[in-house]
This record gives sequence, structure tokens and C-alpha cells, in this order.
Amino acid sequence: FISDDAGSTWQEVVSETKEDLLNVAFNGKRFVAVGTHGMILTSKDGSYWKKVQVNNNGTFRAVSCSEKRWLLITIEGKKEVFEDAKLE
Repeated sequence: FISDDAGSTWQEVVSETKEDLLNVAFNGKRFVAVGTHGMILTSKDGSYWKKVQVNNNGTFRAVSCSEKRWLLITIEGKKEVFEDAKLE
């Protein structure tokens, strides 16, 4: 869902996945959403999302970011770090 009025109203956005999405983060220029079966989606505006392929079929339960790096945590507690450019 996205809001263009500070959360007063919301519009549903199609994510292009049937996987459960468990967490999302924003680093000032890109959103990254993570979920089950290694699902990673990125968006620059929150409206249009693109799948990112990585070699992980586990469930990502959390994502955090700095300006140039993303930290993804699996359900088992494994940490994976990705450079921002890899998630384009």
C-alpha cells in the first residue's frame, strides 16, 4: 500500500509476487521489501516493484539499510549484506 497524503488514505499496489512480504526499508532513494523463498523486491517510488534474484531460497524476515548497503536477515538469523548497486 502507498499513501500520498501522509497516511490519511491508502492505495493498494501490485507487488508482482505471491510470496509473503515480511519487512521493508528505505534508504532515501530505494525501497527494498523482503519475504519468503528468498523474495527481494525493489522500488524507487513505492508504486512499481521489481524482483531481484539472489542465490537464497530462505525466508528473509528483516531488512535494514545505510546509504550504500543493505543488511538482510533470514528467519534462521543468517546475515547477508548487499551493495546498493546489486539491488538495481
